[in-house]
Amino acid sequence: MSRTEVTKPIEPRAIRESLGYSRNYIADALSVAASTVAGWENGHRTPSAVQVARLAELYSLSPEQAGRLLAFFAEAA
Repeated sequence: MSRTEVTKPIEPRAIRESLGYSRNYIADALSVAASTVAGWENGHRTPSAVQVARLAELYSLSPEQAGRLLAFFAEAA
């Protein structure tokens, strides 16, 4: 696997949908509005470090996957 594939950001919407979670479910779990989750997924808002960690936990991401999720938010910022 190339370095590009390993570090390629992963989209939070794709993860959420693959797990069958709704935006409302994630919003409730993180005590934010569903529109906030939409903003994160669309790259219009950036979650805090604590929120990213909680997303990684909710999505059962490996450390490598969590880093790729963080990369998505870093690119969107």
